[in-house]
Amino acid sequence: MTDKYAVFGNPIAHSKSPEIHRQFAEQTKQDLSYSKQLVAEDGFEAAADAFFADGGKGLNITVPFKQDAYSYVARTTPRARRAGAVNTLSMQADGTVLGDTTDGVGLVNDIVHNEMVDQLRIEFPTTNIFTIPTGWTSVYLDQMNTDNELSDDITRFGPQATSLFVDNKGHQGDIIREAGALLWLKSIYSVDLNTFSYDTGFNTNLNEIVNQIVDSHDPNYKL
Repeated sequence: MTDKYAVFGNPIAHSKSPEIHRQFAEQTKQDLSYSKQLVAEDGFEAAADAFFADGGKGLNITVPFKQDAYSYVARTTPRARRAGAVNTLSMQADGTVLGDTTDGVGLVNDIVHNEMVDQLRIEFPTTNIFTIPTGWTSVYLDQMNTDNELSDDITRFGPQATSLFVDNKGHQGDIIREAGALLWLKSIYSVDLNTFSYDTGFNTNLNEIVNQIVDSHDPNYKL
């Protein structure tokens, strides 16, 4: 079955996203459709409801709807909460819609991927060069801690066992170290974290957090 995606905006005629995603689908051999939809300025919620009711998998959001999208979703990623806006909506297995923002990470990835990885791939064409977004575990957990969304009593700085960081240089506490280990297992060894039963020692669902980080990572730079 063809996966259905789209970009919402007003105006939207200028968008090159459908062509970009068509080429991406061809290169990665994915069965998907991607359209652009002009949405009335007061019609975002109705348009999004109709899209997902029709089996849509995900939306990209452009001006002027990023705040509307933030209000629309059932839950958001930590980086979306930090930005206070959403530009990506994805239907989850439980039937809820997750909001994310790729604006900040896009800039970081452009620097790391375009300026570093792409150049290395040109220089070493027979070598498989990829990236693992381990650093985002710190960003996600720090924002979740700020929002009181961790299921553990965690401080920002303090002892390794009960803190995000042990000092102001960013050395990691156990909860970030455990999340980073899970991210490596998923990224390198393709471990299914939905069924992986390893006890991290924390009540916070680190498996779910890592799944969000990896799912947001550019597939062109995965192993």
